[in-house]
Amino acid sequence: MSSPEFFSKNLIECVSFIIVKKMKEYHNRIISNPKILSGKPVFKGTRIPISIVLTMLRDGASFQKIIEEYPRLIEEDIKAVLDYSVFIVDHPEEEIIDI
Repeated sequence: MSSPEFFSKNLIECVSFIIVKKMKEYHNRIISNPKILSGKPVFKGTRIPISIVLTMLRDGASFQKIIEEYPRLIEEDIKAVLDYSVFIVDHPEEEIIDI
C-alpha cells in the first residue's frame, strides 16, 4: 500500500505540470513589449490588448462574438487570456511575462 506522502508528492507534481503547461500556452499567445501599447499585454502579432477581450467576456460576449469583432484571434487566444488571468490571481508575487 502506498503512503500518503507518495500521493501528495505525485499530486504536487501533476499540478505543477499543469500550471507550467498552461503558462506555456498563454506565453506563446500573449506578450508584453514596452514598445507596443506602453507594455500592456497584447496578443502576439497584434496590437489587440488582452484587456479588451476580458472586458468583452465580462460583458457577456461569446467567444464567437469576440472572434467576429477581432478576426485575427482564435478560440485558443481567448482561452489563453483566461489562463493568464487565473495565473495572475493565483500567483500575484511572480513575474508573469518577460519584458
